[in-house]
Amino acid sequence: DLVEQIEREQFSLVSGLASDLEARLNERLEALDRAGTTVPPEAFRDPAALTRHLRREAALLGLVDELFITDARGVVMADWPERPGRRQLELSSREYIRQVLRDGKPIISQPLHGLTTGEPAIVLAAPIKGDQGEVLGILAGALNLDQPNLLGSLTQRKVGENGYL
Repeated sequence: DLVEQIEREQFSLVSGLASDLEARLNERLEALDRAGTTVPPEAFRDPAALTRHLRREAALLGLVDELFITDARGVVMADWPERPGRRQLELSSREYIRQVLRDGKPIISQPLHGLTTGEPAIVLAAPIKGDQGEVLGILAGALNLDQPNLLGSLTQRKVGENGYL
């Protein structure tokens, strides 16, 4: 019957999009996790050194909209591009921060609103570890859901002649 055929086609379309999106998000998370291994532990004593490090990670800005580094308490020490009010912002109440600090593993946050921007976003966060495996801080990348990036472009995707996701 026609309704069942449409349901199957729509389910197939959405399932394919979900799989593709998951793969792209995981690629970005893996890139952040790898980049976290390049942050020198001694840079945590010098926020300017952390900012210089972020600026050298220009390739990551092709994968996310913004980058920031927190210390082991969840306090933002560096960000790029720099945003007024973000440095020294305390993020320990954010679930993704607590999970990375507790588990020492990378994570993709639930959708949230940025504390400095109010914009909807998701955050990809990876631990920065010391020589003994201790979590020194977090390297995070935000994807703004209102921007035409990996996620924001989904809202522009047409389905048929008149439909949108």
